[in-house]
Amino acid sequence: ETFNTPAMYVAIQAVLSLYASGAPRGSCWTAEMALATRAHLRGYALPHAILRLDLAGRDLTDNLVKILSERGHSFTTTAEREIVRDIKETLCFTALDFEAEMERAEHSSELEKTYELPDGQTLTIGNERFRVPEVLFQPSLIGSESEGVHKLTYQSIMKCDSDIRKSLYSNIVLSGGSTMYANIQERMQKEIASLAPSSISVKVIAPP
Repeated sequence: ETFNTPAMYVAIQAVLSLYASGAPRGSCWTAEMALATRAHLRGYALPHAILRLDLAGRDLTDNLVKILSERGHSFTTTAEREIVRDIKETLCFTALDFEAEMERAEHSSELEKTYELPDGQTLTIGNERFRVPEVLFQPSLIGSESEGVHKLTYQSIMKCDSDIRKSLYSNIVLSGGSTMYANIQERMQKEIASLAPSSISVKVIAPP
């Protein structure tokens, strides 16, 4: 009443993400305070197929802080951590082949990028650019025993009835801040396709 709002509708974010992508049914990976994969059918979440991974953007920022501290760069205050978050969002990307990118970074400076800090100093990062997002696919890199998001998505779909799995595989929607890394759509496509039956068509839809 204070804002003269005529109506309000409360809905599950993942359901809205699916509708925004034009898919009334599908699987949605949402990255909020934690990552979750959900299967949806005509606007309804299937509770038994919801899987959760307590890992999201803040954890990736913490990981980058740790990596940079090992190189002698200290980021301890809230303002400094915001700088690291910006570095993560500006320079990081998802490797299509993690081992191949590590090999390339070891023998070439091609992947190195510089970031200008507020005090005018510059920071150069190389393999950190893709090591940080790789945690989404390999949580073990930060000591977690959880499965990667691609395996959770696959497991979520497999918890659903076999007659709707095909449509879930063909509408896998990525939603949230941690899904904005370059190449993440292609990486998810590759990983899910390697897990799904060969006769199934996999389609991953990422934010624009």
